[in-house]
Amino acid sequence: MRLLLVFFIIICSAAYAQLSFNGSDQFERELIQSINLQDSSNSLLIKNTLPHKHSFGNSVGQYFTGTVLSVIFPLPSLLAAFTEAMKTHGKSSGEEGLLALSLAAYLFGAGTGVYWVAHAQNRDLSYWGTIACAAAGGAVGTGLIGILATQYRTIPTWQAIIVFTTPVMGSMIYAGYFSDWPEESTLTSEILHIQKNILSHKDFIEQEKLFNIELLQIRLL
Repeated sequence: MRLLLVFFIIICSAAYAQLSFNGSDQFERELIQSINLQDSSNSLLIKNTLPHKHSFGNSVGQYFTGTVLSVIFPLPSLLAAFTEAMKTHGKSSGEEGLLALSLAAYLFGAGTGVYWVAHAQNRDLSYWGTIACAAAGGAVGTGLIGILATQYRTIPTWQAIIVFTTPVMGSMIYAGYFSDWPEESTLTSEILHIQKNILSHKDFIEQEKLFNIELLQIRLL
């Protein structure tokens, strides 16, 4: 009877050891998969920290929106200047102030349009930096007008369009190549979650090994 009991204990211990081994092997496979996934996520994180660029669709949206707003923003002040000129027959000094306001609104419209669209893909984009580069683009456009005026009596349409949109292009160049981009990656939370799972798997395997050692010590008593 005692031999039968010892034999039964040995059989149960062997079965439990086999199940424990299978469980450990399963967790080790999951651990390897998690490590591989972490490596691939880290490589994606490295790629994500490389210099960013706006998508083609976003760039087209920047140009279109900036051009439209550069027309819409100065309209009120231009209409006010035109009305003032009609009333005073061009003898009022207020027209110059309204024209200056129209120019400022033109530059703000170009920069604002680019900012609204570009900010969707770069939340760190500076609004005032975009406006400043719109003003720089406007200065370049003014220089181009001076150059073209020496070559043409009437500036060709396509060149006039280029000159008109220089503030928009100045803002786009800043938004795409000189602005700051977020350093935080969207993969950060995923990587932290993977690392947490890896640690939990390791802890479980270590605890299971310690349990088996304690069980063996009990058998030897």
